[in-house]
Amino acid sequence: TEYNSVNVCSNGFVDFVETLTHKNNSTQKLIDNVIIAPLWDDLDTSVGVGSDIYIYQAAPDEVTFRWQAVTWYDETPCNFSVTLYEDRRIRFDYGSGNTNLSPTVGISAGNGSDYLIIPGYDGADTLTDAESVVITFHESGSALPPGVSLDPDTGCFSGAPQRPGDYNAIIEVTDSFYPQVTTQEEFIFHVVLPNDPDLNDDGFVNLLDFAIISTQWLAHNCNDQTDWCDKADINMNHNVDMVDLTIIIENWLGGE
Repeated sequence: TEYNSVNVCSNGFVDFVETLTHKNNSTQKLIDNVIIAPLWDDLDTSVGVGSDIYIYQAAPDEVTFRWQAVTWYDETPCNFSVTLYEDRRIRFDYGSGNTNLSPTVGISAGNGSDYLIIPGYDGADTLTDAESVVITFHESGSALPPGVSLDPDTGCFSGAPQRPGDYNAIIEVTDSFYPQVTTQEEFIFHVVLPNDPDLNDDGFVNLLDFAIISTQWLAHNCNDQTDWCDKADINMNHNVDMVDLTIIIENWLGGE
């Protein structure tokens, strides 16, 4: 999913759908929302010299959100940041302070199933100068449709499917913490390719193909088992109708 805006909360997270201000962080709230949380806790960015949220770009393909804050209950200094990269990497960095915490740390797609909780960080009472966490996305152990590939560096799909069918792909996300933690989700790609308007495969679109359309005219429930009504359901919408006839007309007398 692509987003063209982001909401930055003083409580140590960014979200992409709603402008959340929750100070009472929890794993379930993270799972339920589209959130990137380097250190979600009850924080205040209005107390102390220099306290604020800073946004800057060290390079054209990245943006960093940095919190200089204090905990609400005892004003313990907190310094941390999250950097988002164009290639979809996410990095959490931690500086001085960051003690007396009860944080939620992780990322979530907000759909209840695609999320990553960072062990050793989530719920930790101290994250002083903690090692940076880098989250990357890549493909693992999957069978993508022929003609389609997934770039492990950018997380982007490219190409066009060449053969119909169902293909199971496992998309895996691994963080940089040692020992590394991996989470994965299985996706099913259902590929349907339109039929060739040359229904009898003689190399031409002519009266013979029109005859097949006529024989199957207004047929419904076309599917794989019926060979899409002898291929007459050209656009595979489960019906032989004017759309299919139009395709025949547009390709009339076309051939190899």
